[in-house]
Amino acid sequence: MHSTGDLYDKRRSEYWQKAIRYLRLIGNSGFLFSLYLLFVFGSYYYGQLLQWLPESFPAKLTVGVVLVWFVTRGRVRTFIREADVVFLTPLEHRMKKYIHKSILYSWLMEAFYTALVILLFTPLMMDRFVDSTAAWLIIVLAALLLKGWNLLAGFEEQRFQDDRKVYQHTAMRAAVNAVVIIALFDMQSVWTILLSMVLLLIVYGIYFRKLSKVYLLKWQRLVAIEQKTTMTFYRIANSFTDVPALKSTVKKRRVADVFLSFTPYGHDHFYRYLMGRSFFRADDYFGIYVRLTAVGAVFTLAVNLDWGQWLVGGAFSVLTAMQIATLKDHYNTKQMIDLYPVNKENRFDGHKYWMRRLLLIQGLIVGSLVAFITAPLQGLIVFIVMAICSFWLSDLYLRKTYNKRYPGIG
Repeated sequence: MHSTGDLYDKRRSEYWQKAIRYLRLIGNSGFLFSLYLLFVFGSYYYGQLLQWLPESFPAKLTVGVVLVWFVTRGRVRTFIREADVVFLTPLEHRMKKYIHKSILYSWLMEAFYTALVILLFTPLMMDRFVDSTAAWLIIVLAALLLKGWNLLAGFEEQRFQDDRKVYQHTAMRAAVNAVVIIALFDMQSVWTILLSMVLLLIVYGIYFRKLSKVYLLKWQRLVAIEQKTTMTFYRIANSFTDVPALKSTVKKRRVADVFLSFTPYGHDHFYRYLMGRSFFRADDYFGIYVRLTAVGAVFTLAVNLDWGQWLVGGAFSVLTAMQIATLKDHYNTKQMIDLYPVNKENRFDGHKYWMRRLLLIQGLIVGSLVAFITAPLQGLIVFIVMAICSFWLSDLYLRKTYNKRYPGIG
């Protein structure tokens, strides 16, 4: 290997070889078709949403907050591994090309996500506060340049040992981003925007760039950031296929005690007891469930057609069930679990117990909101549809997924 730049190219290539395999499986699972349907429905209702929004709706503030968050966030993909803490630390003075390639690659990826967000808000922007295509292009270009500055500055911030300093600098960058984006939305002159960019470059050169001369790289933090980014992708892929490299994390959630206190304990309920705790405390099962419930409620309420609300409610029951179904693979690498004298049917029953109840709770929440905001009868029908889906998904669908791994269950 001739340079550290070659090392980065090799690791990036290795990562994408793995990622492409999972992306193919995700594409073949029907996920792309779901995105297509979402795009079709979203395109239709987006126009209606713009007509429905009152003139007093804070469009600038809404788009501005989202854009500031997207521009400020972001991680530099270094592909650093745990062993590098030992083997690459002595070569830190030769890592410039490696770091430059990391930042360039990260900017290209983050620029794509940022542009996608702006594209999503474009109809709202053109309808409310952007008066020409040229102004829109200036906003896009400035946002992408601002994203690059944030990645450069954010990487240098990672050199601080104290996490509080990192958070403080992130907050300061967010404030700077807000000022620049306000100037963009208020249609300041091109020269004002260019002057802002020049000032940001000067700040980077005078302050952030000098951090590399004062502080060494915090390798453990870089490893943690890389692992967190990789695990985020693996968790998404794990919804569609088994990901052996996925590592579990445990979170303490006191809200779970209310539900877990009603779970029976004993030999016959081993997996019912275990899966409840895994759902609420391991990885992000509970977080995904909450987000899907919230998004499902919003989408259901946004649809004007009665049958459309039934369809959307049922669709989110299916999406939630797909996420909860991945819980069956949570113990694949836990060899101690296999020592317990319980059969696979017990495992299925425990999983079925939680899936059915969680989907019923989701249906009750969404149905209650529809009943309160739209009409009581419509809310009742939405709940019934989602309840029917919960029984079907927790039995036939879940049984089918188990039979792929454990033939003969049920």
